Amino acid sequence: MAARSYDETSTAATTAVVDIRIKRNWAEKWVDLVDSSKWLAIFFCEAETIKPAIPNKEESRGLKGFWKEFVWFISSVIRGMAQLTWNDNIWTGLGILSGACVGNWCVGICAFIGCCYTTGFPLLFGPPELKPLVGSGIYGLNGTLLGMAMGCFDARASQARTFDEVMLSCCRLFLPLSFMAVFCAVVTQWLNTKWTAKTGIPACSWPYNISMWTWIACATLTTNFQTIYTANPPSAPQYGQITVEWFFRSWMTGISQMMFSLNMWSGFCLLVGAFIGSPSTCFLTIWGSLIGVVTGVLLGMPFNSIIGLGVIGFNPIIYATGMGGQFVAPSLVGFIWMTFGCVMCGILAQLATNLAVLPWGGGSYSVPFTLMTTFMFGLFQEDLVARVPLMPARL
Repeated sequence: MAARSYDETSTAATTAVVDIRIKRNWAEKWVDLVDSSKWLAIFFCEAETIKPAIPNKEESRGLKGFWKEFVWFISSVIRGMAQLTWNDNIWTGLGILSGACVGNWCVGICAFIGCCYTTGFPLLFGPPELKPLVGSGIYGLNGTLLGMAMGCFDARASQARTFDEVMLSCCRLFLPLSFMAVFCAVVTQWLNTKWTAKTGIPACSWPYNISMWTWIACATLTTNFQTIYTANPPSAPQYGQITVEWFFRSWMTGISQMMFSLNMWSGFCLLVGAFIGSPSTCFLTIWGSLIGVVTGVLLGMPFNSIIGLGVIGFNPIIYATGMGGQFVAPSLVGFIWMTFGCVMCGILAQLATNLAVLPWGGGSYSVPFTLMTTFMFGLFQEDLVARVPLMPARL
């Protein structure tokens, strides 16, 4: 009888222990809600954790399957725009798209079109294994940059203000943008196969640079298209005085230049989207622009033309967001090397300006960033720089 009473007491105590529920805070409840909903997961989670909307062909038949695939594709396109800051969060992509449209509607529309082409190309012509990478938006990065650049550097599109002018400019650029976006997608796939797969070094934005140089060289020799370089030849460097207002404006304009915009509100849109996707990316964006402005001031670069227009901040920002936590694991040593790379991006940008932009027109685009990234990856992989942990999953 005593043994039975002991067993009942022990069972009741065990049951009481099992029934104890840990109180969950609001953040944990929100995570559970997102995990339980496929539609919320599409918008908030990283694409790597999301299964394709249609797992097999049988379920993809019919109108319902089409709309699911369409939503997945649009999500991949917007994530491709978010890859401008090396994130795959859809809200970051929407912030970048909004910032581009705030600066110039042509730039935003062309960026979306270019990203659609470079995202859809590997889905149509690549192996099925590429679908998770396409879903993360990594193939949309170069298409986004190409669309923004073509919309910005076209003389008519850059000056379009009314609805009619914007639509006319976008229609006029649609055909060349389509051809160049497909060419960019082909170059991307070729570099991934011949370069990244063998060396482990990402191609970054080399496809964008190659495609943009090709387009500028062709457009310069035609009469139907006029770039800002031929319409407005490069002028002499303009210097000025350093003030607090000028410094802050140059700092923010450098962030706006990520979307090829001179409007500071474009930069604020990017920062909001980057903060939602990753607060560390938001900080690195601000840090990269700051390093670019400080480097330009210390080197005595033209205040009103190079620094004031934010051009000096473009490459340091891309490098900071990429090497500050996406390609390299966050660490103090990695942060120091990332800052060094940002300074070198500013120096290389000035070098390209003196050797290429001013003498014959054209632009360096993101070449300083790609050169520094390739160089630093070579140092890291050859163990010439110790204690810098790489993140191979990001390659």
